[in-house]
Amino acid sequence: MSPNLTVRTQFNWSAGCRRILVLAVIAIATLVSNAYAQIARPIQLPTPVGRLLPEEYFEILQLYSKYSLTLDTGDGDARAGLFTPDGLFYSDVSKHNPENMASLASRTSSRGKSERPLGGHMMFNILITPTPEGARGFAEAFIGGRATATGVITGTPAYYSDTLVRTPYGWRFKTREVWSGDDDRRGPYLPGIRR
Repeated sequence: MSPNLTVRTQFNWSAGCRRILVLAVIAIATLVSNAYAQIARPIQLPTPVGRLLPEEYFEILQLYSKYSLTLDTGDGDARAGLFTPDGLFYSDVSKHNPENMASLASRTSSRGKSERPLGGHMMFNILITPTPEGARGFAEAFIGGRATATGVITGTPAYYSDTLVRTPYGWRFKTREVWSGDDDRRGPYLPGIRR
């Protein structure tokens, strides 16, 4: 009778051990799963002052593209909408005096709207520099881009110096100044510098 009791005790102990082992594996799997969920959850960190997130750089580059498109299609309201409501624009047209958004929208729309771009404001070498207030922007541009009868594309070289701020509606221009062609008030050729 002793041998049967021993086998039965070992059998019961093994079944209990298996139950404990299964419960331990379930407990460990639950802990690991919870820990992974904490690690994998995206954490929204505030943007440090003077630093931009990659998606902010992308949004600002889109702002530059939208600017060229709204200007070249004659959509004054959309062009002004890329600025803050109190935004200012400086150019040779205004003799580099500040132009408010109502004036900018009216002047842009006065050429008439077009379904497709009629001008050719091509921005390149866009440089975005973070600042405590938002960002400074700089872009070289080729304005015009019309082909002559011989196929030569003519235009005017230019560059933009910008102040950008983050708003509830996304990134916007706070100030934008353009120097083009033979503008005798040509500003310093440095990003984000305004005389």
